[in-house]
Amino acid sequence: MLLWLRPFRVGDYIETQLVSGTVREIGLFVCHLETFDGLFVFAPNSTLWNVWMRNHSRAASRMLAWTVTLPRTIDFDEARALLVGAFPQDGGEDALSEPVVFLDQLTAEAQILVLRGRVKEGAISNVQRATAERIRLIFTERYGAEGEPKAIQRTLPADADPSRYLGRDEAPEASRTLVSRRPDEPAPALPAANL
Repeated sequence: MLLWLRPFRVGDYIETQLVSGTVREIGLFVCHLETFDGLFVFAPNSTLWNVWMRNHSRAASRMLAWTVTLPRTIDFDEARALLVGAFPQDGGEDALSEPVVFLDQLTAEAQILVLRGRVKEGAISNVQRATAERIRLIFTERYGAEGEPKAIQRTLPADADPSRYLGRDEAPEASRTLVSRRPDEPAPALPAANL
C-alpha cells in the first residue's frame, strides 16, 4: 500500500502515534527511519499504512507564531513595528509572507502581542530560533532593561514538532526524490523516444 499510495518519500520526516523520523528506505515489507536524534527505527509497513500520519515534509511553507509579553509603557504601534522588523522580510531568502502582529491580551501591567508569518519549510528551524533572539535584542536595545520582553513564547510550531531541534541541513524539505530511489542514488536516465 505504501508503494502505491506514496504518503511519504525517502527523505521525508513523518510522524505517527507509534514512530517518527526521517524515512531512509522504503521496502516491500518494512521502512527504515532515523529519528531526529540519530536513532535507527525498523518499522513494519503495516504499522505505517493503517494509522494516521503527519508528513512534516510535504508542505512548501510553515507558519511560525510567538506571543510576546511587553510592558504597557511601550507604545503599541512602535512595538508592532519592532516585531515586524524582527521577522524575516517578504522577498528574503526565508520569508514567504509579510508578518502579522496583533494585540492578543491586555492586563494592568502588560500587553501581549502575537507575531506570526510563513517561512519556507527548510528554514523553519533557523528562523524560529533567530527571530526569538532578534525580538529580545531589538527591544533591549531600544528600551533598555525595562523594555525587555517579559516573555517570548513560541506557539507555532508546537513543542512536539521536531523542527525546533533540527538545523537547516537537517530540517525536512518539500519536493524530495521519488519513493523508489535512495537520496544518494543518481536520477535514472530517461529512455530515448522512439521516432
